[in-house]
Amino acid sequence: MSRRLRKIVYKVFNPFYSFFERYVTNQVVGNIPIWTFRKMWLRLIGMKIGRYSQIDMGVKYHVPRYVTIGQSTHVNRGCFFDAKGRITIGDNVSISMNVALCSGGHKVNDPYFGPDHRPIVVEDYVWIGINATVMHGVTIGKGAVVAAGAVVTKDVEPYTVVAGVPARKIGERNKDLRYHPLADERWLPRFL
Repeated sequence: MSRRLRKIVYKVFNPFYSFFERYVTNQVVGNIPIWTFRKMWLRLIGMKIGRYSQIDMGVKYHVPRYVTIGQSTHVNRGCFFDAKGRITIGDNVSISMNVALCSGGHKVNDPYFGPDHRPIVVEDYVWIGINATVMHGVTIGKGAVVAAGAVVTKDVEPYTVVAGVPARKIGERNKDLRYHPLADERWLPRFL
């Protein structure tokens, strides 16, 4: 979307932007079973989504305009993206069901419970397993795997497999990765 059009949309909808960004995106648009319509809406409110990428139904967002997704990346149903600190996801990434990426947080010892928002970076060819949680300030290196149910609180080195609470290294991954989860748009399921 052009910068001029985005300014017009922001000016017209500014008083209601939070309503559209959170409620309409999460409760209405996120449950429409047509990916092309959801993608159009997400781009309209400022999310950057690369070619051949797909976000399934039921994904919830806080501040979706701070989310950037690369090419040929797949986000499964039920995920939660708290992007107050920004979330950047690379190319050819597979994010399984019910994954939480939480870039927003609070300072534990602050008497006013002040915000602690730090970016999350998920590099190319990462696979995040079902029900995993990635906390603010974390970078997951290229080709890494986060096992199902893991809670990632520290950076993950490239091509490392991590598991557990908190996540710890349990293995290495092959460095010769060539796959593209959604490389051919003709085969994308339109009703997810």
